[in-house]
Amino acid sequence: MLHVLGHKRSACDGVTRRELLRAGSLALLGGASLPQASFGTPSAGRAKAVILIDLFGGPSHIDTFDLKPDAPSEIRGEFKPIATSLPGVQICEYLPLLARMMHKLCTIRTVSHGYNSHNPYAVMTGFTGGSDREDYYAKPSNHPSMGSVCQHFRIGRRSDLPGYVVLPAYPGYSQGLRRAGPYGGYLGSQYDPMFSTCDPKFAREVNPDRDFYDHTLRPMGDPMLPKLTGDMTINALDERRTLVEQLDGEARRLDSFRGMSVRRRQAFDILLSPTARVPDRTPGEPLALRDRYGRNLFGSSALLARRLVEAGVTFVTIHTESKGNGHWDTHNNNFDMLRMDTKETGGKDRNI
Repeated sequence: MLHVLGHKRSACDGVTRRELLRAGSLALLGGASLPQASFGTPSAGRAKAVILIDLFGGPSHIDTFDLKPDAPSEIRGEFKPIATSLPGVQICEYLPLLARMMHKLCTIRTVSHGYNSHNPYAVMTGFTGGSDREDYYAKPSNHPSMGSVCQHFRIGRRSDLPGYVVLPAYPGYSQGLRRAGPYGGYLGSQYDPMFSTCDPKFAREVNPDRDFYDHTLRPMGDPMLPKLTGDMTINALDERRTLVEQLDGEARRLDSFRGMSVRRRQAFDILLSPTARVPDRTPGEPLALRDRYGRNLFGSSALLARRLVEAGVTFVTIHTESKGNGHWDTHNNNFDMLRMDTKETGGKDRNI
């Protein structure tokens, strides 16, 4: 029996777990025989790794990077603009650190797509020619994610580490569905990322309907990768290997599990890799830096992404979806959702 997990509350795009059961193939069961991509030879570049931050929803552009202070009161928002290190460019007052680095950034104002939902497909694949109905759920015929393409070409790939990781969980996990975007698609399931899992905690019990826009309920916790310390006992490893072999016996009957052998090899590489260990604090790293990232789910994901890149992982995606209010879906309570409570930082540093 296959149990689809997650609460039944829908996001603003209205998708529930029940609709997942009518959606067809999932990337979880992907890897069937599919046409291979015909890409040209990639040119050499200077970038060694990528951390892609994908927002579940998105902060209002007129309250962040495109404030309109001279507009009528019914158009402009509550936030005020501040000057940045790039002459003539102003951004929101609650983004002072970004304001200092603006001369190193590029604001692109011409990107759009036709996905009217929390669909990360366009962001993760660069493909915008489809539609929600066609591209909402992950399926083997999807376009591959950018991280998957990097793995296809083995760009910067190390044999003892996964090349592509998604934090803190797969897109759609909080609703019990798998949204399209981060997978290998028609390149094959062997190019799917390693996903961490998470179990966010809150200061009180969360009602998924009533508390969806309660800005005071921050998801706390850490993304959890498979055991990476390399200190697993031989007996424990043998037990896991035995379990995998049992699953392999059934998987061989299904063409859709042809990528299992690749995943199995990657899993044991990860289990035995001492270089992949990510403790709560690395040697020489001040506790203040850990606090600066934020001891919430997103802050922990961002810090883990940095450490994975430092360890040699090529491509890390942080998807900001979370159970509770850990999202950018600000249809209600917009300004409180965007405004960080300055009590957390003593008013010294404020960022949305």
